[in-house]
Amino acid sequence: MSYFTLSELEAYSGLGRADFKSAGTQMATAEWVSFATFEHDAIAQIIDRWCNVPTFESHTVVEYKNGRGATGDFGEYLDEDYTYYLNEPATCVISVEENVNYGTGSTSTSWATRAQQTETETGDYEFFDYQSLPTIVFNKNVPAKGRRNLRVTYTGGYPVGSPELEDIKRLALKMATKDLVFKKKVQEAQTARAQGTKDFAPMFDAISDGNVLTKDITLMLCRYRRYNLGGEIWK
Repeated sequence: MSYFTLSELEAYSGLGRADFKSAGTQMATAEWVSFATFEHDAIAQIIDRWCNVPTFESHTVVEYKNGRGATGDFGEYLDEDYTYYLNEPATCVISVEENVNYGTGSTSTSWATRAQQTETETGDYEFFDYQSLPTIVFNKNVPAKGRRNLRVTYTGGYPVGSPELEDIKRLALKMATKDLVFKKKVQEAQTARAQGTKDFAPMFDAISDGNVLTKDITLMLCRYRRYNLGGEIWK
């Protein structure tokens, strides 16, 4: 599991194998592990899809960008010509490369590595995170006009133990608990109906629809959602 483990789910929800049934009998250990894994994967997919990321865990990302050249009226470079936004949260840039063969008529690619600015070297570009927006700004060797002629490799997501990943883990646990409680309510309603203590249909009126992506959850996830605002600066 990635966003949470089985033991973390049991500790957070207060629920475990003994609380759930499969085909009318208490779940076996293997069934419970399989069900909890399915629950985790479903919750993780909901979070990632809603936030427009493949995952919030640390991973390597390769993005291709369009070089814009100089787009000013008199051939000068504008701010958007040397500024590029990354699509995912990023902790560091691994490499920035430009295909210098683009537009030369060559059928092969030749990726020239650009140097990142450091405390002692000016470099070709600087990388910084401005209000959760990972940004690359060139100060020289600005990419020539082209399509997908700039390749950026970086570490996306958040590192283990970071406040951001821990917050996402907590939200994932909260969502999973909502779903487990829903399953528990359905299970108890079925038991009550089987024992003839209550009518089955009215009991379902009191059970939520099992929606885990509720308004309170989306409000907390909004800070991690990635928005592509369009325009050349994102390409």
